[in-house]
Amino acid sequence: VPVIEQLQLDRPVTSIDEEIKMHPQTADQLIRYIRRRIMTKTDVPFLTVEDQKNMAAIIVSEVNGIWPDVKKQIDDPFL
Repeated sequence: VPVIEQLQLDRPVTSIDEEIKMHPQTADQLIRYIRRRIMTKTDVPFLTVEDQKNMAAIIVSEVNGIWPDVKKQIDDPFL
């Protein structure tokens, strides 16, 4: 199973407006969209892979923390 997940992560990231057709229904769904866009890269000279992983964990943690508030928001047709 991890091989399949790795293959999906190696694909080019689809632009956000093409990938998301409606707002995420769960925090996990939103986190999957975010994770595709914050994958670690080895060619970043000023951030180690470990630092990138730590920052990604912080972002995911923050998303989980604010998800109840995000879920309560009214859909804005202009966004």
